[in-house]
Amino acid sequence: MEEIYRNVCERLRTNVPGLKTVTLDCGQIDDPSGPALTLPAALVDVTYPECSDITCLVQRCRVTVSVRVALRAWPDVTDPAEELGLTEEVCTALQGWTDDTLSCLSRTSAVPEQRHDGLKVYRLEFDSAFEEEE
Repeated sequence: MEEIYRNVCERLRTNVPGLKTVTLDCGQIDDPSGPALTLPAALVDVTYPECSDITCLVQRCRVTVSVRVALRAWPDVTDPAEELGLTEEVCTALQGWTDDTLSCLSRTSAVPEQRHDGLKVYRLEFDSAFEEEE
């Protein structure tokens, strides 16, 4: 899980230079009393929603990479379309991308979150699979 997280973050830092922050999603934008987050940001999380045994020591795992793209809100941004462009850049950076661990990432959803704090946040989800040996 850690290797996938680190590789995805490095991919975003390298391919989406407009992001000011790329880090683990620990609920930073959901806690108003928490430390300020420099926007625009990509908050990354990795889950294994399904794993099955191939042998006693090898599993086939489906992995979901979630990226919450938090954008600056009006009036802090002069061109909202430019901010949305970062969401597209994240999709372009990850769609079809693979590394030594994963098969190609495939976007499964891109939806805005309903928020009441003035932030615009899109949740992008990508699925992939890999075999893990113990």
